[in-house]
Amino acid sequence: MQDKPVLLMKKVINLFFRELDAMNTEKLQEPISGHNMIVIEYLTKHEEPVYQRDLENHFFVRRSTVSKVLRLMEEKGMIERLSVHDDARLKQIVLTDYGRRIHGAAVHHANMLEEK
Repeated sequence: MQDKPVLLMKKVINLFFRELDAMNTEKLQEPISGHNMIVIEYLTKHEEPVYQRDLENHFFVRRSTVSKVLRLMEEKGMIERLSVHDDARLKQIVLTDYGRRIHGAAVHHANMLEEK
């Protein structure tokens, strides 16, 4: 029996992120997940302020999922969440120097994996 297209897409996505995680850990000597990388890539591409809800909407994921990813990224020193003057509930998400530094190398690894 042949897998349905949806199942095949899920398999490819899982394989991609597993390989990306392994490549980042090996080459960068850092435990940077593929999910961390897509958030970092999103932040580098947007000049306007980015908030958690922007990530939720862009990646079609739940608030709890984004919150967990951002919390771990903040603990690793990749991002900071800054208070917004007009609304205390909002936190702007910005890359730290460390987040920007790992971006270039990790994007290179992702591009190599995409070509593969």
